[in-house]
Amino acid sequence: MADRKPLISGNWKMHHNHFEAIQMVQSLSYQLNADDYSHCDISVHPPFTDLRSIQTVLESDNIPILLGAQHCHEQEKGAYTGEVSTGMLEKLNVKLVIVGHSAMILSYCLKLVSSELNFMKTSFIKLKFTMRILTLEEWC
Repeated sequence: MADRKPLISGNWKMHHNHFEAIQMVQSLSYQLNADDYSHCDISVHPPFTDLRSIQTVLESDNIPILLGAQHCHEQEKGAYTGEVSTGMLEKLNVKLVIVGHSAMILSYCLKLVSSELNFMKTSFIKLKFTMRILTLEEWC
């Protein structure tokens, strides 16, 4: 099996507007040299609102940093307000997506529990609330 290059990724979370994001990726590119890129793959994962700006900078300046997204929806199309599909990300030349990270799992888990509890309040089913942490294998 061929050895895979290590990947160093920066998840920008909900930081930087698109002007700040452009400055950040340009600054990062100035600090990296050809030797850095030969030893590892480097990716940035800005907020969705910054993806197009970062894509433009990476492509126009020939910066060999991979563009990544922080999340994508499992459906390709539909009435999923605020969600992003893999097809949308492909059009932006996004090469990587962070999936299964703890913030999203916790968010979805809490929404699911909340909606189930709200449903149970309106039904005649007696509530018994238990919660435990699931491993990634159990979640999937």
